Amino acid sequence: MSNEPNKYYYLHLAQQAGIHTPSSWLINVITSDSAIKNFTQNNASEYYIVRSAVALEDGNTQSLAGHFWSSDKVSANQLAATIEYGLQENSKRLQQQKSVLPPTLMVQPFIEHTIGGVAFCPWSFFSNYVYIEYSDTVQHVVEGNAQAALISLDPNYSHPIEPSDNSWVPFLRHTIQSLKKLFNFPLDIEWVFNHNTQLFTLLQVRPQTHLVGTLRTASQLPTLPQGQWEYGALSESVGRLSPLSFDLLCYLYQEARATLKLIGHKAAQVDFMYRLPDGTILIEYNKEKAFYENTRMGGFWRGFKAPTIKNQIIELIKNYAPSTTFDLTHLSTLFALWLASNSLSQGAGRDEVLDPQRYELLWLNSPPDINTAMNQDWISLSTQVRDLFFNELHKLKLIISAKPEAVFCTLTEFQKNQWNQAQQRQHEQVVAASFDYLPLLQSGASAMQSLSVAKRVTGIVFKIDNPAQFRGEIPKDVILVAPYFDNRWVHSIKDLKGIIVERGSRLAHSTLVAREAQVPYVVADKKITDNLTNKSEAILDTTKNFTQPV
Repeated sequence: MSNEPNKYYYLHLAQQAGIHTPSSWLINVITSDSAIKNFTQNNASEYYIVRSAVALEDGNTQSLAGHFWSSDKVSANQLAATIEYGLQENSKRLQQQKSVLPPTLMVQPFIEHTIGGVAFCPWSFFSNYVYIEYSDTVQHVVEGNAQAALISLDPNYSHPIEPSDNSWVPFLRHTIQSLKKLFNFPLDIEWVFNHNTQLFTLLQVRPQTHLVGTLRTASQLPTLPQGQWEYGALSESVGRLSPLSFDLLCYLYQEARATLKLIGHKAAQVDFMYRLPDGTILIEYNKEKAFYENTRMGGFWRGFKAPTIKNQIIELIKNYAPSTTFDLTHLSTLFALWLASNSLSQGAGRDEVLDPQRYELLWLNSPPDINTAMNQDWISLSTQVRDLFFNELHKLKLIISAKPEAVFCTLTEFQKNQWNQAQQRQHEQVVAASFDYLPLLQSGASAMQSLSVAKRVTGIVFKIDNPAQFRGEIPKDVILVAPYFDNRWVHSIKDLKGIIVERGSRLAHSTLVAREAQVPYVVADKKITDNLTNKSEAILDTTKNFTQPV
């Protein structure tokens, strides 16, 4: 691994692989006029751009998109002053992040283009599809002012959401396919294309930190099984799941029934979960309650069998070998003991926020560190066996990463290596998966669209009518309401309760950071924002896509 910042290092690897990228100059101190002259002479460009390249940026779990200063295009004569300002400005921003890293910059020739955009691949858990937002400049895209498309990497299949112009699509496909061979993380790229020269240029590549979900609101809800289905705590915990991930989860609950019965739960049927076409998991509360309900002698068996469960967990922790190959039976055992220990700890730890994609097999996140210290209270044991479970699940994710379309198999097909139908299913299911069905669980189509997490929050409204003229500080713990989200405010997102704007997009810097920070973020009709008054209390519920004054 290189010591260079990821933004520079990833681009350098892409360039070595034959992908067209701008010439990049990495600097972290005020540089001499002769060095600047040498760079500009070698590139002979009329304009340049100075970008942040701080080592904190572009990680696998946190991008810090928009947190650091980058310039607009500047002339060669303005470069020295621009570099000096950028170093000073990003030094301040690093101090805000409590970091002692140097304020590194990356200077590039400005690439003249007629269209630019941001692309995410895979889109959701569809490895053969790319979600794109594009405009006449990349800057418009990162600010949330863009058109959208959902593109198939296979030219034999149509695009679920067609771009207005297809001339650049073959270039994008080729670049994405090359990058997929180069990097083992979900791709987030910035790119530009010049229709006159037919030149496609990669400006940036980094890991996606969160899966991008639905793209449009559904007009009809699928037929649901009988019951009161809703988006609940378990829905939020597991996130959106691919078919194989959901099939595995159902199997794990099924296999855990015997262990849960040992400690007095009825655990009769695993019938309390339903998967929508977009991967959202709905919960039937009464059926879930019945699953965990105690038997008539439940209290007795709970106390009688608790020491047996504890000893099993202690032995597993002592003997766990991270280097062993994946074993489904072992995964099932760990899951069952995690559920049991969670029950025996009275549910302590349920409020802990895990990575939203932790259960999704296509998402290759880092496994948790294993703590083998022998704390024998139920809360500690529950945490330890949970971490063992996710370490074992990570082994399965590594297998899936070599054949990502396998997430469209059933668990039985996967075990038998019967993957021949998986690719076709991906193409068959992609259109239905692009729709958001949650608003229809309430009372028809919503005038709001969620771009971030599904969550209910209550807070005081802080309303900004004209973002361009606003120069104050946004208070903490408020629901921000504005016509659009100005990139100057990105650093404040982690301190907000929620965000409501009248225009925005899924790949804007503000949206990416909101997903990382688990802050609800919606685009709403103006009549909704007009109904919210400054300093009033309001509810924002993105599990049901509504907001209202309290």
